[in-house]
Order: sequence, then C-alpha cells, then structure tokens
Amino acid sequence: MPNCNHTENWRPVVGYEDLYAVSDIGRVCRTTDGRCQKWKSGTILSLRRNPEGYPTVSLYRRDNGKTKLVHGLVAEAFIGKRKVGMQVNHRDGNKTNNDVSNLEWNTPKQNTRHAIEQLGVKYGVPGERSPHAKLTERQVRSIRREYAEGNITQAALARKFGVGYVAIHEIVRYKTWKASLGVVEDANANGN
Repeated sequence: MPNCNHTENWRPVVGYEDLYAVSDIGRVCRTTDGRCQKWKSGTILSLRRNPEGYPTVSLYRRDNGKTKLVHGLVAEAFIGKRKVGMQVNHRDGNKTNNDVSNLEWNTPKQNTRHAIEQLGVKYGVPGERSPHAKLTERQVRSIRREYAEGNITQAALARKFGVGYVAIHEIVRYKTWKASLGVVEDANANGN
C-alpha cells in the first residue's frame, strides 16, 4: 500500500478505499495511486481528540466530511469488519495507543469487564464524584425543580446548564442521578 514509512504497514480505509489509507500504528493519509499524497502540512493527516479523548480524523468524499475514530479505522483495516454490537477495546487502556497489537473487538460488557479487572478502572461512582459528571447535585436539583414548575423547557435548561438535551431529558425523567440524590427524593418527585 502507500509508501509513507517503510516500518509501517498500510491498508485502505474501509469505505474510503480509493481515498485514504491507515497504518497499523494508527496514522492516516490521503492516497493517490496507492501512495500517500503530499499535502502542504505533510503527508499524514492531523488527528484531533473527541471529548472522550479518542483520536479522530476527518475523512472527505465529494465535499461530505465525516469524523471517524482512528481506532475503528485500524481495527476494521487490520483485524476485520466490525460485527453488530462490537466495539474496539484498547488492551492497555490508553485511548491514544492505536497500534493494531493493542486493539481487539469486544462486546460492551467485555470492554467494561476488561477495564475493571485488568486496568482497575472504577465504574459506577455516583453523582458529582463521577469523573464523567458535568453537573453538581445542586444543579440537578435545580433542573428538576425548574422543570417541575413548568416555566422552562428542557432545551432551555440544556442551554442554561451547558449540557445536551438528552442529559436534561434523562434527569427530569429520573433516569439518571438516582443513586446520588437518594431514592426518597426520586420517589417523592414521581408521585410514588
């Protein structure tokens, strides 16, 4: 495939075979006649990180751009096509290590088990103590109170608190923030 670096193996990006190639260490380039095309900024495309910290790259076909996770491109090119319900697991837990030897297809359950048993990641920390929390318990109570008063929409609450609409929807429906705020509050708010 492309002759970008003799120490890397290159394969076409699945779905973009005529336009891009990905290496077995997670680099991506635009191709022409099987070779990496030289761009002003260099041969290799720039990677960005998504909010979860995973490297991504923007791929274009006829002015239509799509952001793709690099680990998915490597896995599909070197390990095989993604089966329904499967996701990429980073064996060493490092989201930026997209070397093919560090990647494998797993179910979400297997990924979680690997993170807990092999890497010591702790899941299920409730409320604002969670490393993923974007709101405080006080803000969640305020969201529920304001929505219950009926003077504000979920979309307006999302803008006000700087989170997505789905997060607000799950909060006001008592689908999230149950354990950290207590079952009693949830039951009382739902009229049970």
